Amino acid sequence: MMFRVNRSLFVAMCVLLFGCDKAIVVEYVPSDSAIVSMASLREKVSTTPSEITGDVYIEGRVVSSDDSWNIRNSIYITDLTATVEVRIDEKYLYKRFPCGSKIRVSCNSLNMYLSNGVTCIGLEREKYWVTSIPNDKISVYLESVSAPLEIVCLNKTIDELDVSSLGYFVQISDVQFQASDIGCYWTSGDVVTKRVLVDASGDSLVVRTLPTASFALFRLPIGSGSIGGVLTSDDDEYQLIVTNYKKVKMNNGRF
Repeated sequence: MMFRVNRSLFVAMCVLLFGCDKAIVVEYVPSDSAIVSMASLREKVSTTPSEITGDVYIEGRVVSSDDSWNIRNSIYITDLTATVEVRIDEKYLYKRFPCGSKIRVSCNSLNMYLSNGVTCIGLEREKYWVTSIPNDKISVYLESVSAPLEIVCLNKTIDELDVSSLGYFVQISDVQFQASDIGCYWTSGDVVTKRVLVDASGDSLVVRTLPTASFALFRLPIGSGSIGGVLTSDDDEYQLIVTNYKKVKMNNGRF
């Protein structure tokens, strides 16, 4: 895959580059802007990892946090055209790239592939996946952009969730955990655990929790209310990952 930018035709070239089957190569001028939309990357991504070449950048807001240890070694970012998961081999990413902060990613020499509906970017290309960017190379590929924090959140019902919601932080109201989950902890033993949310219409959504989560041994709320997290997918099943326990507000009566 080849990306190049021309000074006078940047916008036109982006449209052509990401809308054609064949790669278009034009002269690169260093002073040109090379920021492309995440939707443009998504148009070219596939389930087979491929390398991004040329001075291509993406820029967006962080929508995830590893503060609660329920997302590990990655951050999700969005420019509102799509979302991208950047895999990074580092703990405490929330301190360096807090939720709502703006970051720029230099994609040159990185690899990308489609992972459960989300464009995933990493360092090395493996057969079916990409490796994480190591700690000592974070500053090579990622930098913070000076800007006020801006939290990006989609307010959705379970029925409204679709592919375009993947990788975003979504807040879902008027839900409760299914009756069979009441009295259980967020996780069962030292394993990744799935619990099920339901709404009054009977629609359901899986909530996925790692055993490392700071709230893993809390009991599930027994009432109804709202819950927020990053929407992911696995085996064509939508799954919510709670990244901030303060976004779980389920103190109303059950319906």
